[in-house]
Amino acid sequence: MRRRAPLRAAPAPSPGNWRIWPRRGGMGARYSACRPPGDIARVFAAKPVAIIGASPGGFGTVLAQNAWWPILRALGADLWTGGRLLVPHAAKVIGADGRIVDGAVEDALRRFLDSFVGYARRRSPPAKSA
Repeated sequence: MRRRAPLRAAPAPSPGNWRIWPRRGGMGARYSACRPPGDIARVFAAKPVAIIGASPGGFGTVLAQNAWWPILRALGADLWTGGRLLVPHAAKVIGADGRIVDGAVEDALRRFLDSFVGYARRRSPPAKSA
């Protein structure tokens, strides 16, 4: 298994966050999200964050997303609540190569990301020109 970069290695100047934690990461992933405490504001504060998930069963992603919402709020993230993307029974919609093989799920992901990106762009300060 490839080792993940620690949270503190995340690019602080980024206007938003894209984090992927495996469902099996459970409490350890949630714990590592707020370590070290001095990096919380730099990484999360007022940055747009969205939550999506896929799980092998029917409810894992629902439970995981419900667990992340209060944590991200406590970390000061600008939590986007404009949509939810839940992909149960992921093996049926994601091929062995990691590509989405279900057109409805692919469309839902595209709509979700388009909406979130629009939100993030409206919330983020304009880029400084060099």
